[in-house]
Amino acid sequence: MALRWSDPRWPSAIALVAANLLPVYGLLAWDWPAQSLLALYWAETVVIAAMTLLRILFAHPGSPGYWILKLVALPLLPLLLVPLVLAVFGLAALVFGVFGNPETRHAFVSILFAASDARDLLPPRQALRVLGFGAEPQTLVTLCALAGSHLVSFLWNYLGRGECNRVRIVGLVVLPRGWTRRRSCSCC
Repeated sequence: MALRWSDPRWPSAIALVAANLLPVYGLLAWDWPAQSLLALYWAETVVIAAMTLLRILFAHPGSPGYWILKLVALPLLPLLLVPLVLAVFGLAALVFGVFGNPETRHAFVSILFAASDARDLLPPRQALRVLGFGAEPQTLVTLCALAGSHLVSFLWNYLGRGECNRVRIVGLVVLPRGWTRRRSCSCC
């Protein structure tokens, strides 16, 4: 679905594009390694999960029937996140195992087995830094910009334009990115 100039979703679309240009700038100007970019987008997955929770909580605010459905669905959300977590860790294992150097493989294994008593594992903070999850100011600013673009979409499109009254809660629970029977672009 293409946006036209008269479409009222432009503010969220502009916020989304601007926020996603920051990681490109990070690669070009701040010499980020590809791992940092990957880590940034994995961290954005947490932001998307939080925004999905907000979307579920604010869906159909005036309907008592939907409040009952929300009360039933919310406790089940952690069970639905298990496949997502397994997919992210599986992809990370593949990426770091195939494309990573020995240091990144060692850091990833250290994170996976952090609760064990193995002596050759890296401390969690050091392992996270090796994997690109360092808390450099540029990375935090970029993550905040990405989170801000999702927040703009939530406030502008979801609450402001009334998408909260047209959403399918089951679709939000099962497919957090907004994919239902057809792809609907809410720019988030």
